[in-house]
Amino acid sequence: MNWLKVPKKVYFKTGCYPVALKELDEVYGFGKAFIISDANLYTTGVVEPIKNYLKERGLAVCEFFTLSETPCFADARSGLQKMLEFEPDVIVGMGDGAVMSMAKIMLLLYENPDIDLDKVAKKFTKTSVSEAEFPTIGAKAKLVLITTTAGSGMECSPYAVIANDQGKKVVISSFKLVPEIAVIDGDLAIQNTPEQNKEAAIQTIANAARAYASPSATDYMKGFARDAVRVVFENLPTVLENGPKAPRERENLINAAAIAGMAIGSAVDTIDPDAGAYPSANDKNAKKVEKERLTELAKAAGVADDFDSWIAACEKLAAL
Repeated sequence: MNWLKVPKKVYFKTGCYPVALKELDEVYGFGKAFIISDANLYTTGVVEPIKNYLKERGLAVCEFFTLSETPCFADARSGLQKMLEFEPDVIVGMGDGAVMSMAKIMLLLYENPDIDLDKVAKKFTKTSVSEAEFPTIGAKAKLVLITTTAGSGMECSPYAVIANDQGKKVVISSFKLVPEIAVIDGDLAIQNTPEQNKEAAIQTIANAARAYASPSATDYMKGFARDAVRVVFENLPTVLENGPKAPRERENLINAAAIAGMAIGSAVDTIDPDAGAYPSANDKNAKKVEKERLTELAKAAGVADDFDSWIAACEKLAAL
């Protein structure tokens, strides 16, 4: 049996966050929101409208942004006491893939304060591991993820990438980590630099291509991957050239990242946090059947006619 696991609700449109977040009190009846982000988004004021909007709607708000350059287990543990004292019923993770991963881990820790994160990371590296055995999530709080960068697709996938106590990046994978609500709002990505936009777009290509090459990819995932690739190739050059003057194209990129996240989240059972930018050496040395799948993807997306020209097109995109 095949299945497609995505957030229960996905809001996507520039300016959509108020419509999405009013559900927190109107539909779910939440009263306490714990916002997880990073220091840069706080100091640049990106988090401010989200925080103020929640307060205006009557929610109590607590903030956490003490994250290392590479967020790690220690960061999650450092915020646990604050969470236990505040007792939130909704966790709002706002930021890039690292921040959204941290929000997933902190929710896991909040609901299971005595859990050994190292053991969880070693056991649950793949979604194919029995979901019934994964620790409880959702009993005390729900997860809402708001993306501010167009790349990881973490807001729509079952993965959390985080550094363990030895400083090594690990993947914790479970469909229980898919958020209740994902918010993809172009207004919240306006501060991204051209380099950030390019890195994010290349990550979108990586997620889409690796999903499409998977033997587990179904027509649903392939459709997401095809559209993600097409949208990146069509819109990234304009975003890099015009920046904030290309709001529609920037919105297209963050939508592409989200659907690529859906694709890789359902087509493969884990990701490699050290795979590197696409195409990596492993991507270039793909097996024959993978090359055939990627050629199919390249043709369907209108990018290239064979595997070698697909790789060349991706490298040219990365060099913009």
